[in-house]
Amino acid sequence: MRNQPSADRIEEVAFGFKASQVLFAALDFGLFSELANGPLDAEAIRERLRLHPRSIRDFLDALVALRLLERKDGLYSNTPEADFYLNHTKPTYIGNFFTMWAARLYGFYGSLAEALRTGKPQNEIKRGEDLFSALYSNPEKLRLFLRSMTGHSLPAAMAIADRFPWQKYKTFLDVGTAEGCCRCESRCRICISPARASTYRQCSRSSSNTWDLSGFATASASARAIFSKIRCPAPM
Repeated sequence: MRNQPSADRIEEVAFGFKASQVLFAALDFGLFSELANGPLDAEAIRERLRLHPRSIRDFLDALVALRLLERKDGLYSNTPEADFYLNHTKPTYIGNFFTMWAARLYGFYGSLAEALRTGKPQNEIKRGEDLFSALYSNPEKLRLFLRSMTGHSLPAAMAIADRFPWQKYKTFLDVGTAEGCCRCESRCRICISPARASTYRQCSRSSSNTWDLSGFATASASARAIFSKIRCPAPM
């Protein structure tokens, strides 16, 4: 048959779960954080991550094909995106969002056909549990959920921080949060705890250009990103 359409795009969609699992495995192994220290060859990566030799090159080359790693002269390194977002030692790390997908949501999507046939939820509610009660009852699940929300919101928060006209405003309030900690340039006049939005606290630190205020006031990922851009007014 001449001029038949290509099946490539359909196969790319159908095999999408394979790409997801390659990424999830790399995050589980801490591969991107390991490569943040410098390029490594396949054998060095295998030894450091304690992987079996059978598939190590296929695994790494799959990440190259997915544009998450680069390969040059037999050495593998992070792409700029992977180094920025998937190195867990950086404050821009969003990998917990994908880890949550792997641990929790990936299995739910395996029941998508059942959900479409029955119209019934396929998450924790399916077993008669309350969604948030199930999350809150398990500290590890709750911690992963909170970290994943941070990872999910961080790119948008950084975009807001870059584009919002901060020069027109003197105060900022972020209400509703997953995790604590905010960073602020210059002197911070007032930090507000979203857990107690009516409580205003004056910052007492004054000797550093960048302050870690965790434990002093609570702020979400968007607050951390925004506070990193804004220069607060001097204390009154």
